[in-house]
Amino acid sequence: MKKTLSKLLVVVAVATLCGCHKQAKLAPDKPHSDGKVFFAVDFKPNQKLTYKFTSRRTIKVNWSGKEGGRKNKNQNPAKFSESMEMVVTYTGLEVNPFGLSVIRAKINSVKARRSQQSSITEPIKTLTGKTFTFTVWPNGKIDDYSQLKTLIKKLGAKAFKRHEKRIKESDMIDDFIATQWFLWDAVSSIEEPSEGVMPGQTWNSKLIIPGPMVMRKALNVTYKLAEISLTKKGKIALIKSTFAPSKTVPSDWPMPYEGSFRMAGTFGFLRGYSLENARGKGQQIFNLDNGRIQKDERNYTVELKATMPFIATRPKITIEQSLNMKLVSVKEPNQQ
Repeated sequence: MKKTLSKLLVVVAVATLCGCHKQAKLAPDKPHSDGKVFFAVDFKPNQKLTYKFTSRRTIKVNWSGKEGGRKNKNQNPAKFSESMEMVVTYTGLEVNPFGLSVIRAKINSVKARRSQQSSITEPIKTLTGKTFTFTVWPNGKIDDYSQLKTLIKKLGAKAFKRHEKRIKESDMIDDFIATQWFLWDAVSSIEEPSEGVMPGQTWNSKLIIPGPMVMRKALNVTYKLAEISLTKKGKIALIKSTFAPSKTVPSDWPMPYEGSFRMAGTFGFLRGYSLENARGKGQQIFNLDNGRIQKDERNYTVELKATMPFIATRPKITIEQSLNMKLVSVKEPNQQ
């Protein structure tokens, strides 16, 4: 780890001596000798970057576990939907191009909708106006998650009915985690960032699968630097991604809930989830000149099987998910 970070700091230092601390450039008339580009997450002191996050999914529960079968009211698939829209502003408080930078996140607004009724207020709606700070390396790897972890725990406590604290309602806390915990995953998961990335090169990571039930399931992600193009906004890297089921989940991912409990509603009958299949694609537009994500889109379908107490049937659950992130405004320090 120390060797990798030392290489990264050397790359950033060289770029700084050349006139700025951004990643090395790949001009079309004078390309880098090996065609590689270097990714770095850049902030300016007091610069404000505002992003809009959206998460939408439809969930279908087939109680028979099969696509066909007799169509009685106990076997008809249950179908419902959930969506979240959140706007967050990130401000560079202490910017260090050679090491850790301190970033403040302020959640400007949160909207959440669900087709199924709930007896509680959606916990993530209480995030409006909340702030948290974190530290991040130039390669996009977040170092200190402590304030974010605390916020996630507080959200988890709000997912229980007031008078029945051990009965948990469905919520969209995982969606909040999926957007913030993995903010620069496509960049930070590059194994040797100081060595650069060639067009066509691939690398791997894991991402959380958000959902209405309590489960710890993940996607294997394969990122690919698809192309580099020159635009009016700067040098743009297109990173494409494909998804597949993962058998493991990293142990450091946060769990919002503590203690034993049972789920309310549809998912109170189900347990023992197994990830049967996952497929989908995504893409990210990363501006190499200013070191920031312009846009990120992920779309995938997940298939799970569940068990029910004392019943041999294994219901099938299909989740169609989209997760999007878009830069909506940049406010420089000298702007009012």
